[in-house]
Amino acid sequence: MTRKEGVANSLLTSGLLVLAGMFVIGLIDNFVVQIAQHAGLWQFHFTRTLMAVPVLAGICFWRGVSLWPKRAGRVFWRSVFMTISMLLYFAALPLMQISAVVAGLFTAPAFVLIFSVLFFGERIGWVRVVAVIIGFFGVLLVAGTGADALSWSLAIPVLAGVFYALNTLTLRHWCAGEDTVVLLIWFFMGLGLAGLVGVLILNGKMDVAFGFRGWISPSLVFLAWCAVQAYGSMIAVGCLTRAYQSTDPSYLAVLEYSLLIFASFWAWMLFGQTIGFAAVLGILLIIASGAFIALRSRAVEK
Repeated sequence: MTRKEGVANSLLTSGLLVLAGMFVIGLIDNFVVQIAQHAGLWQFHFTRTLMAVPVLAGICFWRGVSLWPKRAGRVFWRSVFMTISMLLYFAALPLMQISAVVAGLFTAPAFVLIFSVLFFGERIGWVRVVAVIIGFFGVLLVAGTGADALSWSLAIPVLAGVFYALNTLTLRHWCAGEDTVVLLIWFFMGLGLAGLVGVLILNGKMDVAFGFRGWISPSLVFLAWCAVQAYGSMIAVGCLTRAYQSTDPSYLAVLEYSLLIFASFWAWMLFGQTIGFAAVLGILLIIASGAFIALRSRAVEK
């Protein structure tokens, strides 16, 4: 096999791994609506962490990798940003169709550009500015039209996109060289600690919205759904980790937008949720915007 053929095979394998990871996430995140019927947001994250961290720690011990990161302070802030992002993302899932929530999250590439200008002095040019505007317009189309598209609920996943962008920048500029499993452990620990604090503060509150409930005696159904989320997330992240370790990330980032398609597909298959022409157009605009930003950024870096 020639070197060129080897690179092509590696790229194909990595691309399939990214698609597999997005396929799994698109499936399991649809079940957060089911989890919301049995417990609250904070209890969910605390319980999921208790299930995931021992397995991840075992992997580290098996590989002989220290659980303590090389630059703990920087990894801490990356975990804070990612934790806030995922708290907002999961809080929004019971409130809106998953396609709208994922669309809001995928405003992150636009915010990466904005923060790159503000914090790192990067010059992005008018072409990528237009791509950002197109992406935001796509989010509004997916979320709905009229006043509903600009309601407070849409702000939640968009804000999740803001913090996901900060996570992306800190991961790129601060956490290069850190072990991926260690980063994942710290991420889960951040969510678990936030979940513990949340249930303690909200203790006794039960008949309220998903994001404001305290501790509820866990049912077997709740624990089963948490297990699906915990271990499904680990499989998906494992696929993404392996992919990004094998190939230039700039070639793979565009494929993450397949989550918009997979999440909508599973919502239709499992719960009969449908999206109209405007939402389909919005998804295509978001994918096109993100793809153009990623490819244009790569070209500029060269």
